[in-house]
Amino acid sequence: MCDRFSYSHLSTCDQCRAYCHGVKRNLRIVAVIVTGVLGLTAAACTGHNTSSVVAPKLGVVTGSATPCVGAASSYAYRRIPVRITLTKGSQIVAHQSGHGTVTYRFSVAPGKFQVSSDQSGTSPVTVTIRSGATIRVDLVSHCL
Repeated sequence: MCDRFSYSHLSTCDQCRAYCHGVKRNLRIVAVIVTGVLGLTAAACTGHNTSSVVAPKLGVVTGSATPCVGAASSYAYRRIPVRITLTKGSQIVAHQSGHGTVTYRFSVAPGKFQVSSDQSGTSPVTVTIRSGATIRVDLVSHCL
């Protein structure tokens, strides 16, 4: 018996004390690591930024886009493909596709963009998306 614990696989008290010392040292190392991880986690949870770069809050552009269709049954209308594209300059930032009337939603960093539909009878709409704001743009196709 050594320090109130029995280590029957150890033959002497000196071996037992050395073993206990090693265990205690390892526990101190683990405690230091856990404390560091918890400190970083707490900083993240409290909103303290540990880096110098802060990303801007996203803005949202949402709305609906309709297909260009003449006389069509409701079944045929729901099968017409529609694609909505969000561009910044000549760069495509995001796109969404669906059939019939499509409800779209893009969350992006603030800036000036164009929202467009692949349907004839629509024109691209220029929008300025602001941090934390939501803008609604409906792309209604006016076909002849």
